[in-house]
Amino acid sequence: MIRRGIAKIIYYFYEALRKIKRHIGNNIVTMLTIGLALFVFSVFFSLGMKFSGYIKVSQARLNKVDVYLSPDLSKKEINLIEDSLLNFKQVKTVKFISSDQGLKFFKEQIKDEQDILEGVVIPPEFEVHFINKSGINDALVKKIRHMSGVIDVYYDKQIVGNLLEVAKIIKFLGYVILIVLAASVLLIISNTIRLSLYQFREEIEIMLLSGATNWFVRWPFLIVGMVQGVVGALFAVLCTKLFFYYILRNLNEIIKYVSNLAIPFSLILWLVLIGAGLGILGSLVSLGKFFHVMEADNEI
Repeated sequence: MIRRGIAKIIYYFYEALRKIKRHIGNNIVTMLTIGLALFVFSVFFSLGMKFSGYIKVSQARLNKVDVYLSPDLSKKEINLIEDSLLNFKQVKTVKFISSDQGLKFFKEQIKDEQDILEGVVIPPEFEVHFINKSGINDALVKKIRHMSGVIDVYYDKQIVGNLLEVAKIIKFLGYVILIVLAASVLLIISNTIRLSLYQFREEIEIMLLSGATNWFVRWPFLIVGMVQGVVGALFAVLCTKLFFYYILRNLNEIIKYVSNLAIPFSLILWLVLIGAGLGILGSLVSLGKFFHVMEADNEI
């Protein structure tokens, strides 16, 4: 029984490969098209994942406020501002960063373009950490901004809020793109399998007349669709890796968090599963229509 089942599986894969080889040109075009469609989804999804991670990091910074001071303040005045900041019950810690320390930090961030910092005066600042992000509000930020010696207050709330709105849009667009690409892939696979079915129609009719079951005929075509989807998915993975390596690695420091992006194994696995699933589903659609037409012809 087991030997017979193995023999059937070998036969199904042999027939599937024979059908792919018979129309190799159409199948290669289908695989490449599937690959390009999944490549678009893969890039979009990868960037979305990294962008979400960036937002989470930014959200974690919401309990911090940067208070920039006038460069000509005396040490006594700086200490008074520090004491005033610590008097706020919401404040957890206050860290002073001098102009030299700030300049050193910026130079480390732009090692290759340090010339642009020549003559630039970096104001000293207090890095104020709060007990929790709910402790920061616009009224408190306004009070700090109006303190004597303070020239500006930087708070990430508005930026993160905007990023969250962008993330919602990206998420929505991701669903739209996934639906459109899935429909396109299904149509491509379905049409390819349909053409193959009609080219093998006489052979299929002979097999059915000889006593073969519908599923005995269907399985090789289902495997063809699965192979198309899997190969297309692997092509998408290769294209995605090349895209991030050759294109994004040369982008400037503004989006360096993207240029270091690696494709997680989970995404590769999902692409293969999605490709295989769409291939099988596309084949089932074509097989259903084909056998429905055959049954109608036989009734006539």
